[in-house]
Amino acid sequence: MTSAQTTKLITAHTQQWAQAQRWRVQFEAPALVERRVSNGRLYRGRIDVLCTRRWWRPAVAVEIDRANKRWSLEKLIAEADAGHVALWVRWRGDSIIEVPPTVGLVDIRASIQQPG
Repeated sequence: MTSAQTTKLITAHTQQWAQAQRWRVQFEAPALVERRVSNGRLYRGRIDVLCTRRWWRPAVAVEIDRANKRWSLEKLIAEADAGHVALWVRWRGDSIIEVPPTVGLVDIRASIQQPG
């Protein structure tokens, strides 16, 4: 599978999990942080999957990556700081970025079969 296909599959399973909990699922939801891009403009990030829960429970923000992306971690830290549950689903590569205890790391690389 390509990287895009793998990410799409993991996203679909994340959606199924969230919907089984009766949560509302939003894809590419606006993140709480911005960063400056090469032209100097501010870019508002997006959260891959944002799950809204009932009974005033905090939202669950999920980033799905094949590698260590500092930007993904920054978005999740902002979500955690706002009181949301922040989950980073990584499916390839070793963890070389220190992940704070406020962000849950779900490392599924061992369950992804690598080609040859």
